Amino acid sequence: MGQASRDSAIDNDVTLSIDYTMSWKTKQGLWTVYLEGATTPRVGRVGDTLNEINGDAGSALNGDGKGRVQISELKYMHKLDAGKKWIVGLIDTRAYVDSARIMNDETHSFISGPFVNNPTIEFPDYTLGSVLKWDSASGPSFIFLVSSSHGLADNPDRDYKQLFDVSASGKGVFVAAEAAWKKQPKWRVSFGAWYHGGDHTSLSGTGTDLANYGAYSVATIRRDAHTYEARFGIARDKVSQAAAFVALADSPCTAYQKT
Repeated sequence: MGQASRDSAIDNDVTLSIDYTMSWKTKQGLWTVYLEGATTPRVGRVGDTLNEINGDAGSALNGDGKGRVQISELKYMHKLDAGKKWIVGLIDTRAYVDSARIMNDETHSFISGPFVNNPTIEFPDYTLGSVLKWDSASGPSFIFLVSSSHGLADNPDRDYKQLFDVSASGKGVFVAAEAAWKKQPKWRVSFGAWYHGGDHTSLSGTGTDLANYGAYSVATIRRDAHTYEARFGIARDKVSQAAAFVALADSPCTAYQKT
């Protein structure tokens, strides 16, 4: 990807990212391995200075900030009874809650982080966790997720040893719960809440072991030749720089049908 800046103080940039997924079916489930690679961000260039506009730039780095190829996900999905699934392993928490039809697509629709995910939700990076999903074609569905508060890139060394040390000082749990209602293909609306138990320093500097939490909602409506989407989010303003968020999206219905 090539990106240019009109600001002479920020140099133009070229970045590369690679995604490769492998999966194996079992009688009642599915094993998935997701490999991810990225080039090293170059200081003073677009991807390094304006990192919010390219969510793939530097997405796989080692403890020295150098690009690498890494195992980002290694998970098992087990089918329970009708509409129920259980996922466990090294997971991407962003893939299960706060999901959207148009947004959440960094490959086809957006590359900027705030257009893909809700910045008020303090998602861990690729982390150890488990998800329970109850889904239905039309009607209510529910998701419950619990994971470590610190993922691969959230640890100082960005290594797997620190990833598996879930009880280290400053760490806690990340928990999210979501309920959704839908009538395919007309509309879908979801409401959720989350809690991040890792240690946080308050923005005023008066506390150092505070938790973060918030709530969110996503609404998608298909009408005539378009699909419209709205996303909302709030977080604890005492520790979160992004305490409130609103996003709107519009797309031809063909994008709705592909997702």
